[in-house]
Amino acid sequence: LVVDLLNKFLGDYVENLDRSQLKLGIWGGDAVLENLDVKENALDDLDVPIKIKSGHLGKLTLKIPWKNLYKDAVVATLEGLYVVAVPSAGMKYDAEKEKKMKQESKKKELERIEEAQIKEAEKNKKDEKKDTFVEKLATQIVRNLQIKVRDIHIRYEDEMTFPNRPFSMGVTLQNLSFQTTDQNWKPCILKDDDIIIHKLVSLNSLAVYWNVHTTMFANMEKKDLLSTMRKTIAATEPYPKDFEYVLRPIILTSQLKINPKPESNLSIPKVFVNVTLREIGLVIGKKQYQGVMELLESLEQMQLKAIYRKYHPNVRIKGNAKTWWRFAQTAVMEETVRRRAQMWSWRHIHGHREKCRMYKRLYKQRLVQKKCSTDLLKQLEALEDDLDVFNITVNRQQAEMQVIRSGSVIKAKKSAFQEEKGKKGFFSSGPSSWFSKKEEKQEIKEPGDLMSAEEKAKLYAAIGYSENPTVEITTLPTEYIENKLVFTLGKVTLEIQDKTCCEPQILLVSLTDMFTCVQQRPSAQAIMVQAKMDQMSMYGMPQNGQIPEMVASQNILANQHYALLSLHFETNPLDGKADTRVEVNAQPLQIVYDAKTVNSLVDFFQPPEHVHLQDLTSAAMSKFEEFREQTATGLQHMISVRKVTDVHVDLKSSYIIVPQNGFYTEGQSNVVVVDLGSLHVDSVKDSLPAPLAKAKLGTVEDVMSRAYDKFDIRVQSVQVILAAKGEDWRTARQEANTKMHVIQPMGLDVLLQKCMVDNDVRMPNIKVSGSLPLIQLNMSDKKLQEILSLVESIPLPQPPAAPLQTEDELQVPVRLAVDASSS
Repeated sequence: LVVDLLNKFLGDYVENLDRSQLKLGIWGGDAVLENLDVKENALDDLDVPIKIKSGHLGKLTLKIPWKNLYKDAVVATLEGLYVVAVPSAGMKYDAEKEKKMKQESKKKELERIEEAQIKEAEKNKKDEKKDTFVEKLATQIVRNLQIKVRDIHIRYEDEMTFPNRPFSMGVTLQNLSFQTTDQNWKPCILKDDDIIIHKLVSLNSLAVYWNVHTTMFANMEKKDLLSTMRKTIAATEPYPKDFEYVLRPIILTSQLKINPKPESNLSIPKVFVNVTLREIGLVIGKKQYQGVMELLESLEQMQLKAIYRKYHPNVRIKGNAKTWWRFAQTAVMEETVRRRAQMWSWRHIHGHREKCRMYKRLYKQRLVQKKCSTDLLKQLEALEDDLDVFNITVNRQQAEMQVIRSGSVIKAKKSAFQEEKGKKGFFSSGPSSWFSKKEEKQEIKEPGDLMSAEEKAKLYAAIGYSENPTVEITTLPTEYIENKLVFTLGKVTLEIQDKTCCEPQILLVSLTDMFTCVQQRPSAQAIMVQAKMDQMSMYGMPQNGQIPEMVASQNILANQHYALLSLHFETNPLDGKADTRVEVNAQPLQIVYDAKTVNSLVDFFQPPEHVHLQDLTSAAMSKFEEFREQTATGLQHMISVRKVTDVHVDLKSSYIIVPQNGFYTEGQSNVVVVDLGSLHVDSVKDSLPAPLAKAKLGTVEDVMSRAYDKFDIRVQSVQVILAAKGEDWRTARQEANTKMHVIQPMGLDVLLQKCMVDNDVRMPNIKVSGSLPLIQLNMSDKKLQEILSLVESIPLPQPPAAPLQTEDELQVPVRLAVDASSS
């Protein structure tokens, strides 16, 4: 089991595992792996043109107390993981290595497809007894498991995209621990009579950085590289020199309680998690934002370059024009002209069909045989190397269907590479290994089949499991909360900076005292989410010795403090009055328009002129369309099952202040105040209780009128005020009619009806009816002139300059894979 776990989690990522060291270590109680190298293609699953230039795992220790396995702790420790990744185009092209990595990627994709098919086939064959055993075994493992992780530094460097502005980004982690504690959260070893399991997760100094004009670590000697990577892991201030952090180091604490026997104590959830995070500090600089845009553009370019990489000359452009023109000609001819001609040639089509038929025939033989010959496996593997994933998958499915229709029994379902992998075992470079016998490979059995009766009894007693329970497990009550998550976040700050200016701060957003609670009641198929936020503030660019407050919370009324925003979402509430309940309450915000800050933000988010992100834009639009279709489908499902939704929304009246010249000082400038009004949304319940409503439906019109979900929407106190310097507009805002009002307070009542039946032409899907009692506009020529003067005084953002085509862009009509570093 230990070997299988190590194989699963390490086999695809590290390459120089010490087989003899691991074998002796496991049976001695401590398995210690040191100085492991990370594989170059370890990031291939991410499907990005990035390769590992240097990867090192310092030490991996697994301590297993074999003599007292059910009581002592199993301790896993990982120390010193340092990875430096670079663009794959920056590494020297090796045809053999590229071919090998391509085949490995294909095999992993086929493995994922096979695993997905097996899971789908077994989805409805759930064995509750087996699940109970696995659940209890997992609980026992968690009870005795401790994990310690130290010194993690993963870094990406790029000096190819812009040789004059090399950049790097990375993630660092100083410490992560997962340990067993007592009820006071102090580390300990649990005793047999301890029913509740307490676990403490501590995360210390997790940070993300993005450096511009940085030093390249990938070019260092290995010893210097490892030392530098270790020293640049952020801990407490002062941070490493010349590092610009997008996410400043955070500290997180999580307390976990597990109640393995909830039926004996219904006051404690089966799983309770309490997560506390002091502060999250996010910083985005202009160079970092432009670097992100350039990186995305670079990834698009690298995807294009990967196609022509094998033809790429390793010489400079200057003085080698003939070589580069030959590269352009070869790239177009091989990848476009000749490839298209070959794909549509009869010889290629006939050869491809013959390979598919051959693969299907051999795969059918593989399916009906318990053990197949080595020759058959080699033939399948050779064909799998030539065919792509799509054709392999299609032919496998056709072969399986033909075997089933013929009445034969499928005895094995493994591809050639999986069978070969199974023969070789783990940590092996040959057909036989220390995990398999040379003479005969035994059939893999369930863990219980490999134990003696005494060992099995000891295991079952340790985890509290019985094969033949005498007492049936009763369903827990619907009000029982089985899983509960509490998340507390002290403060979140977001800073937008431009360090090229004398005042780098453009915007500072601060959110404080956030709380979230998630509760699950599986017996009622119910979930409840409660969330609140206490304060929100936003500050703009310093001007005239002041820092303007652009957003301020107005959540203190009559000396009583209210949460700025509170949210309650619940499905299948206990009172049974609705299927879904939504409640939202929000206190007002004061929003001030600051022209200099807004203009700087517009300039900040202008992408560089040479960045187009065509692929990213099209992918984003595709995801948006997919999300919209899924949302529409979900709404149609809710209508079809006639879900009753209880909605209560109360948003207090926020207001926007637009000052003269775009800078606000209390009482020192003319202002226009736009009061957005308060918003109330409530569900309109049926006037009759459900039993009476069914008995007194009456006519067809009555039936049709009850087939709608009704929502009452009310907007109140929408107004616009024009105040001169020194005038008290705050008092005027509370009154119904003053000389400062341009639009007097008004309200709007709307009844929104959503039909629960979508296939009746007599019933509209949506019906809207409303009333607007009065709109009263107080306008004079003087007020109009003052408003126009105020609007004209506000500086607007400068439009972006039109991009200029360079001479090179005008002369080169086709974009080919040419590195900037080659010029």
